[in-house]
Amino acid sequence: MWNWLSENSDVVQVVVGAVSALVWVVYLQLLLSNYRQQRQSVLLINRGGSKDENARCLITNMGSEPIYLLDVIAELELEDGKQSVRVTDRDELKEDDVANPAERTNQGPLDSGAFVDVGSFREVFMRAESRLGLQGPQNRVKSVVLTAVAASNHAKHLVAGCREFKVLRGENEDEVPRFVPTSVLTHQIKSWRRRRDLQAMLNGWLDD
Repeated sequence: MWNWLSENSDVVQVVVGAVSALVWVVYLQLLLSNYRQQRQSVLLINRGGSKDENARCLITNMGSEPIYLLDVIAELELEDGKQSVRVTDRDELKEDDVANPAERTNQGPLDSGAFVDVGSFREVFMRAESRLGLQGPQNRVKSVVLTAVAASNHAKHLVAGCREFKVLRGENEDEVPRFVPTSVLTHQIKSWRRRRDLQAMLNGWLDD
């Protein structure tokens, strides 16, 4: 055995070097993957304080880096199809009702672990229905998909998350509707095509 190793020392050194290089490449790849996962932005959309229309809609930055919340989009499922609209600005508040004009919008920076209360579900629906001109029982919403769109800390690309809520109503027309999430977690939008579509949608609303 030792004679064989001595006679083929050059080959053995090459093999050992190749194996060592492969181990380092795999190790560095794991480090890089872990680093990227730690820096990924994660948005959480949640319902808090209640289960009916008075429940608060909360958006939290669960990533390790700060982000800037750009927009909140509501996609309403109606009897005759779906419609999307921005619900970022707090239209229910008048200029005279606030001391700071910035309080009339939900846009702004979010540090890691910070959250913003974008309003009650009732207020969010009022904004959406007002902007879309929806009136009457024929336009009753069956579900809503809320999408939070933000800019990364270097403003190089969009990050986004979405979550669907079913609108449950009782037999009594006067009964307050309930908003029930269809999933435990917020879906993180990572697809390049989906993010491109979101950016195109926001670009189309620049004059809105």
